[in-house]
Amino acid sequence: MHAFDVLHDPVRRRVLELLADGEQASGAVSADAWLERFRHAWAQPLNALATELARGRRERRRSGKEDT
Repeated sequence: MHAFDVLHDPVRRRVLELLADGEQASGAVSADAWLERFRHAWAQPLNALATELARGRRERRRSGKEDT
């Protein structure tokens, strides 16, 4: 692979743009903003999952079976 082949990939090109001004924390180049548009769709199902997991842990504690 030629060094400039990485510029063909838009994600790699964007990372290079972000790093052009110097070192960045990993969070600064992780494209978190892209995920923001999907968070609303996943918030309720993930909250429901957390509720079910907590319910299962609570029931195991009540029955004397601790999490391992």
